[in-house]
Amino acid sequence: MASHANNSEYQIEYIDGNPVVLGTRSLNWNGTEYTINTLNLFQARDSYYIQSMLAYEELMKIARSLK
Repeated sequence: MASHANNSEYQIEYIDGNPVVLGTRSLNWNGTEYTINTLNLFQARDSYYIQSMLAYEELMKIARSLK
């Protein structure tokens, strides 16, 4: 059925000088509302995009492990 996603607030942090953009998406799927946290890590040659229902602290642990 129908789904709808909205991007909302975000904040920027840094890991070893590399920017990390943390955000929140609201997703409505079949009448159920979900909140999904997003993380976008930019490095010299790579960028990583993660979306999960994990808390930001857990997403930052994942981002730190991507060195």
